[in-house]
Amino acid sequence: MVHIPLKAVHTGLNSFEVFISHQKSALENLLHLIENYPDFPGKLVYWARVVQKIPILRFMLTSASFRQFCLKKLRTNPKQIRYLDLWKLGSFVQILNGDLTSGREQSEH
Repeated sequence: MVHIPLKAVHTGLNSFEVFISHQKSALENLLHLIENYPDFPGKLVYWARVVQKIPILRFMLTSASFRQFCLKKLRTNPKQIRYLDLWKLGSFVQILNGDLTSGREQSEH
């Protein structure tokens, strides 16, 4: 076996806005995945389908004010990953409902 020494260069982390933009793209890719594979067993897909069946929960999680709250909490303390999970869940439910598309949504920061 030949060992090839490779050096990794770290050029810094993406900004918060770029990170969130990547998350939005990932959610849209997930939508395309479940359109082709409806039985995809992802946890986010499962919980989004549960939330869609509960009107008050769907309303709360998809509201712009709640999603902005989650992003504010995440920006303040990135270790509070549960806010990213809640933001993604609300955003994905909106995508499933056809209400949110990457690049056309109003800025959430």
